[in-house]
Amino acid sequence: VHVHVHGLGTTHNTPQLLTCARVPPILHETSISIPLFILEHLSIHIIESPQIPIHKFFTRPLPNHKHTHTNTHTMNGGSSYTYVQSLLHNLGHGSYRDPTRVTRDISTVLDSKSTGLTSSASNFIRDDGHEQRLLSMSGTIPITWQGSVYNIPIEFFVPVEYPTRCPQCFVRPSAGMAIREGHRNVDMNGMIYMPYLSEWRPRSHTLAEMIVRMQSFFCVDPPVYAVPAHRGSSSSSSNVHASSRNVGGGGSSSRYSVGSAAGYGQNNNSNSVEPPPPSYDYVDSVHEQRRKAAEEERARREREEEERRRLRIQEEERARLVALEIRTTKESKSKVTEKLQIYVNSEYSKAKDEWLKQRRREQELANGKRDIEQQLSFLESTKDKLQDQLDKLTVQTVKLEGLLPEIEAKESEQVSADDLAVPKDVLSKQLLHLSAKDAAYSDLFYHMQQAFYNKTIETNEYFETVRKLAREQFTCRYHLKKVALAIETR
Repeated sequence: VHVHVHGLGTTHNTPQLLTCARVPPILHETSISIPLFILEHLSIHIIESPQIPIHKFFTRPLPNHKHTHTNTHTMNGGSSYTYVQSLLHNLGHGSYRDPTRVTRDISTVLDSKSTGLTSSASNFIRDDGHEQRLLSMSGTIPITWQGSVYNIPIEFFVPVEYPTRCPQCFVRPSAGMAIREGHRNVDMNGMIYMPYLSEWRPRSHTLAEMIVRMQSFFCVDPPVYAVPAHRGSSSSSSNVHASSRNVGGGGSSSRYSVGSAAGYGQNNNSNSVEPPPPSYDYVDSVHEQRRKAAEEERARREREEEERRRLRIQEEERARLVALEIRTTKESKSKVTEKLQIYVNSEYSKAKDEWLKQRRREQELANGKRDIEQQLSFLESTKDKLQDQLDKLTVQTVKLEGLLPEIEAKESEQVSADDLAVPKDVLSKQLLHLSAKDAAYSDLFYHMQQAFYNKTIETNEYFETVRKLAREQFTCRYHLKKVALAIETR
């Protein structure tokens, strides 16, 4: 199989012939990749072998005419960011809630060299049947499956609420492709489902990362497969002609098709009159017109480049001023915040110290109040006790005053010491006698000890006398206890 690309150069008006690929028959299970911008701007002439269906080699979808202007603008040297802005401008002011985010995310995908996606404004039919004009991106994303690189055709629409709502993504199988049944991420209508879309977060999720996640899922399980074609060798020429029309991207036949090539140079009408050759003046005028057109095109491009450079410088200057203003504002806020923090911390420390002092003072007053209440309670109880004692003392005083004349009368009489304590019975008499005797022994021990300290008595004599008296005192105390017990049990 030989694939040739014919087209016109963008700078010169001379035809160019580019050989994109020579595919050996043994590579019938692999795919070839032709750059998307070549497919959009050049016509393709394919010579197909009857043994190998050509659709097996072109797994990458070919662009439609309605999207041709998008990539043309981008590939002619224009900025993708400016181009997306122009698309938004054509849709009308306020068509998107966050145009800055939409422009940034779409331009990031357009600037990426790892995908073949283009951007345009397309009609999107919602579930309720209403048609809406939205920005869309269509093309292919490359995946690696079983060691080979395949290009999966996709298309997704950016909703008006983006980035609050996630994009609507679809797989768009081209001719010779079909969606795999029972795919975990793609239904039979081509709509793509994956966790990255169901868990969409406006602040962190982007279109570029969505495409990367999509590639990771499709590398494990491709959503499309090649449909086998049943064509005979006799119809190979007509099939090649149809393939050429698909590659051209429109309903009309390609400029360089097999059918047209077969009929080139045939003239069966011998009576036809050939027109005369053009004059040299006409040729010179045509060359002059072409030269002027080329110069005007070059001048126009230089003006556009100069305008883009001027706009880029203005944007950079504006961004620099905005960054400077933001940095100045941040520094001012930081200084003001620092001063406020210092002031607030100082005032807080003062208020805290004052509050602690007040708390200590209140605690001291509470403790003093409690002590005073305890003292008052103690004094009240003491006062009551003293009052009771005073009352008792008054009663005893009155009694003593009543006994005082009797006592004075008895003092005038002469009473002996023995008559002061007169026992009433025999036991009381024995108890009085034994108590006096025991006290006499104690007095005797005391005086003998003083004499021993003063060395007025000999040691031997002292110990013999003390031993004898101690035995007598023990006998006296024993009898004293027996008498006292007898009196108690009487």
